[in-house]
Amino acid sequence: EDYVPLIDEDELDDIFEDLMAKVEQYNPGAIDAYSISDTSRPPSTGDNATILQTDETSPPSIPLLQRAYNYAKTAHRGQCRKSGEPYITHPLGVAEIIADMKLDLPSLVTALLHDTVEDTSVTLSDISIEFGEEISRLVDGVTKVGRLPFSSSEELQSENYRKLILAMARDIRVVLVKLADRAHNMRTLQYMTPEKQRKIAKETMDIYAPLAHRLGIHWLKTELEDNCFRYLYPEEYQKLVAEVKGREAER
Repeated sequence: EDYVPLIDEDELDDIFEDLMAKVEQYNPGAIDAYSISDTSRPPSTGDNATILQTDETSPPSIPLLQRAYNYAKTAHRGQCRKSGEPYITHPLGVAEIIADMKLDLPSLVTALLHDTVEDTSVTLSDISIEFGEEISRLVDGVTKVGRLPFSSSEELQSENYRKLILAMARDIRVVLVKLADRAHNMRTLQYMTPEKQRKIAKETMDIYAPLAHRLGIHWLKTELEDNCFRYLYPEEYQKLVAEVKGREAER
């Protein structure tokens, strides 16, 4: 039986257009930029023969954000989330959170591409050829931070926490994209098994919410903690939801 996605191509493109509209509000130049360093002309193709040079991969005459979206969509084609939605909805969601933070163009591109090396046949070399060394380094950083094992309370407070801080010192954008990645995963955690929900929520509460607090992103810290509470203390969460609904009904 053929796979029929819950979201079709036109709807995906609409989500991307919404992202572009949000970016345009705070960084209009990012919409039409052809490269990170030079927005006046398209980058040279050179010997650019990546594995994704298909009809669906945009030529370099198309702005960078559009190229990154097309590239990621092609790389993740056929993959889907636990919800049944095309996988590309996750990078789009992460990029939207990056736009909410009002971050720069490399951060937006990295958000769109952040899972290509981890979850597809794309390599860092491919990313470097297509999007440049800066984007390649950022994607590599996000991939490495995502591979850090958080298996015990002791580790959470020691070695791996320090590794995150080191990654942050090297380029703060790596940690910001990883925070956005975790925030979007928490928003869609209902599709995971209860055991996985608790594990991810505990890790988020111990590592990512404190990082958001340390970086002064208080709205994100609050969102992460609220979503963690839902899965770590489900009974208390349902009671709280019922109380809130009751108060609203009394108004």
